[in-house]
Amino acid sequence: NIKDYLGEFLLKMPKKEKR
Repeated sequence: NIKDYLGEFLLKMPKKEKR
């Protein structure tokens, strides 16, 4: 699922990048 992929991508991203 695209949303699941994006969710994992956001979780792997640093919190600084996750605005």
